[in-house]
Amino acid sequence: MHLLEWLSTEEPQSLFADANMENPANPRVKVDPIVAEWGEFKENPISVAKYGEYQAAAIRLMDRAGYR
Repeated sequence: MHLLEWLSTEEPQSLFADANMENPANPRVKVDPIVAEWGEFKENPISVAKYGEYQAAAIRLMDRAGYR
């Protein structure tokens, strides 16, 4: 088993999600009660691949705006 495969299994997901107060990536892992009070998790519909596509344009825009 590779590291990422292991990290997605129930025990590590439970440890990480609880320690970081996050929703677990593994749907079989129970959500911490405090996190569950925040409401149902809603996945962002934007693909993270899009972030990479627009990164160069975003940097140019920040440079023009003088963002530091």
